[in-house]
Amino acid sequence: MSRIRRSFLRKYNSLIAWSLSVFGIACTNIACEYGTPEGKFIVNGTVQSEEASLPLDHIRVVMGRDTGFSDAAGHYQVSAFDFPTSQSFYLNFTDVDGSINGSFHPKDTLIQFNNPEFHDGNGHWYNGETEKKIDVRLKAKE
Repeated sequence: MSRIRRSFLRKYNSLIAWSLSVFGIACTNIACEYGTPEGKFIVNGTVQSEEASLPLDHIRVVMGRDTGFSDAAGHYQVSAFDFPTSQSFYLNFTDVDGSINGSFHPKDTLIQFNNPEFHDGNGHWYNGETEKKIDVRLKAKE
């Protein structure tokens, strides 16, 4: 009985090996790439005081794992790499310099990239970058 079983398994294994080799050869024109597609989501803008509309320096801006600070003109930029489709990101604006330029309340903002258009991709997994400009006004602490 074991002799018949061995013969059957050999034929079955040969059939599987032949099938895999035929299908494997037919798929050789597909490039092997590992990973997931990604795009760079950039948010930039200015931070100003709500009352006087003056630019605010040293405001910490956090988006995901990226942290940036506003400069003397109030400009900031943060970015995140994520799957290149519609995405939402929370931005947190916090006054970290104490009372040097006044004290301001922190602000959280939700930024949505709906059907973003990417540019400067490499044609493979990197789809490029998309950008949004968000100007924020912070309220002074009393």
